Amino acid sequence: MTYLKIWIAALFLIVGVANVSAASFDCGKASSKTEKAICSDSELSKLDEDLAASYKEMLKIHPVPEYIKARQRDWLALNKYCDAKKLNECLKKNYKEQVAKLQFNKNTQVYTSSKKFSYAGGDMVVEIIPEFSKISIWGGFAQHNVASQDQGKPVLTGCEFEGNLKGKSMTSAVGDAGEISFKIKNNMFEFDDGASEKMCSGFARIPADIQRVK
Repeated sequence: MTYLKIWIAALFLIVGVANVSAASFDCGKASSKTEKAICSDSELSKLDEDLAASYKEMLKIHPVPEYIKARQRDWLALNKYCDAKKLNECLKKNYKEQVAKLQFNKNTQVYTSSKKFSYAGGDMVVEIIPEFSKISIWGGFAQHNVASQDQGKPVLTGCEFEGNLKGKSMTSAVGDAGEISFKIKNNMFEFDDGASEKMCSGFARIPADIQRVK
């Protein structure tokens, strides 16, 4: 083997090690298809690092950190539905979207039924960013008995809404689920009739006493 070939071989070895160590976890212990895809793709590996950093920072600054943990677990579970034939492409799209969501705006108004937030307890969080006219609603999970019996494990259904505020009065919003109305008074968030039917599925429900937290 010539010196040139030795140098090239060493270079590939160094690059390979760099790629393996770039992910937010030990690639030497990668077992799932997702983990292996991340470790074999430099862009995915960097996105995984970015996501880990954003998630860690969000846990520090968000007023309801348990909510962030629940949403992250939910997002991780959804990645298993990526088409195996387009796994890397699907994961990159999912990772980029999640990194963007894990950016907390200092002017975000956060309302919740419990600051300790329990996914299985049916709690809900409402986030409003007035300057971007955005609203996000998630929670109210409850067990779907029929689906749970069919699958032999607890199956929870919940409420979810992503939309744009209408006007500046912050009394209604429009999203893929349609239009919902609400009111905010004395730091309390209250949905108008009909919101549950548009946002929630199964036995999910909107909890009472959703109030602002700082």
